Amino acid sequence: MNDLWLDIHRFNISNFEKLVKGKGFSKINNYERNKWLFAKALEDVKRSGTFTIKDRNVFDLGVRKLRRVEDRIREKYGAPKLPDLIKDINELTIQNKLTPVRPARLARFREVAKKLRLIAKGATKPGAKILEAPHWGETIGIKLNIDGHTYEGRIHMGYVAANTGFFKDWNTRCDSDGVSFKKRYSFEEYMNKVVIPSLKPEDREKLKKICSSVVEYYTLAELATLQVHFDHGKVTLNFPCLNKWAKVVRHKQPSEQSYKKFLRTLPQLKEKKTILKGGGQKFMYVVTTDKKMYVQLEAKGIAHHTSLSRGHAILCAGEMVVKDGTIERINTGSGHYKPSAKELYNILKILRENEVNLEQLKISWKKMNEQGVVSKEVLKGETQILAWMDAIKAETAKKHSRAAHEEFTQN
Repeated sequence: MNDLWLDIHRFNISNFEKLVKGKGFSKINNYERNKWLFAKALEDVKRSGTFTIKDRNVFDLGVRKLRRVEDRIREKYGAPKLPDLIKDINELTIQNKLTPVRPARLARFREVAKKLRLIAKGATKPGAKILEAPHWGETIGIKLNIDGHTYEGRIHMGYVAANTGFFKDWNTRCDSDGVSFKKRYSFEEYMNKVVIPSLKPEDREKLKKICSSVVEYYTLAELATLQVHFDHGKVTLNFPCLNKWAKVVRHKQPSEQSYKKFLRTLPQLKEKKTILKGGGQKFMYVVTTDKKMYVQLEAKGIAHHTSLSRGHAILCAGEMVVKDGTIERINTGSGHYKPSAKELYNILKILRENEVNLEQLKISWKKMNEQGVVSKEVLKGETQILAWMDAIKAETAKKHSRAAHEEFTQN
């Protein structure tokens, strides 16, 4: 079971046997090592606002059932060999010690898990960072009804949820009966039943304009034209499309900036290795959990970091300034993922592996202190950057050592 979130929908007893068969008990130990994922998955489902109350209740049931299976097996066997484990699962099934889930409820749970898979892909890989909860609706899809017209799809939730304060209000406010909106509605239901009917005409028109454009999620073929490669530390591409697109963007209105449409105007694509010129332009970048790097020019409401990641977990995301193939500045500026210094370390490690010159590089990231005050940290030059990376590496190793010690003492 390499990715618990991708397989979590197979939670009933009969499928549990198939899940572990032939994989050895070392794989089952993922339940112990990744036990926090159960709580994490449920917590994220509840706070994202993407799922209805019924969805969340069904998902909660599935998580509890997984925990019961694990606990009952461990109560009897501790750390058994696989044959004993399979035997015990069969015994539990025969004796019906665990109440089977009704087919309708199981189907409902699988639908919820299917949504979750879009967000959770790659989430259990080391160093992965998942999409921030207010933006889940963009990846999964949201449906808003305004003046009798339905707007649906990958609506940019940065405007709908974060910038307007609607998501914060859904999290914190209560209705006239004193019941939390979050407990009563999903975020989509809250928008359609509470927010939109109470909006002023001018605010409703503004929301219509926001919802009229959806964020582009690029196909694998389209991503291939945006994938970064390195040649002696220089940023290169296998296709010349992005350099051409960068010229076009300078003369286009934001509402016209569709890279998908631009690609369709080009003749048949042919691979041609080219240096990313950049010209000092700011590109957004994403590093996926399989260490592939993609770059693109941001277009608000159309092209964002999720266009490159497709909403999946990432190792890092942010912005970079490139000039003639040389990365001059790089940061963690991404509202969709809000990367920290830990994620910045991931991208710097990849740059070093690809012989990128750090001497003229300037890095920056946002840091929050204990009082909640956000400050901007800036480093420049190879000496400062390498010293910072060594400090991050030492701090991470110390945390892992402390966690391993705590786990050992508990066992």
